[in-house]
Amino acid sequence: MSRFLSFVKKHKFIVAGAVTLLIIGGLYYRNEKAKQAEQLRKSAQVERSTLKESIILSGEVKAKENTTLHFQTAGRLAGLKVREGDVVKKGQLVAFLDQRDLKKKAHQRTKMTIKLLVGTLIKQQMMLKTKQ
Repeated sequence: MSRFLSFVKKHKFIVAGAVTLLIIGGLYYRNEKAKQAEQLRKSAQVERSTLKESIILSGEVKAKENTTLHFQTAGRLAGLKVREGDVVKKGQLVAFLDQRDLKKKAHQRTKMTIKLLVGTLIKQQMMLKTKQ
């Protein structure tokens, strides 16, 4: 105990400063606790109202997957079955071509094929006649 008292006597200003800081810290702590308790005691009248909260953001939306459309034949696009933003499934029809041009080309090919077949048939008939 005598060592403690001799230390206090020797460093009385330091000890006094430390005690003062402890007292100030304790008062500050008590004051903050009182403020928190006061905030908890505050009350307000409850009233019914509509809450409206909106957030305006800018940005870019990208599809999870992209694909390139491929058609079996070239032609003029006649219509779309989906709109931008629609969800599509694999194999779903999304667009179709104008059939008039395709039918015209198919008719021309058929005529050419018939002409070739008729020509080949005539040649074969002539070859058969010459062999007889």
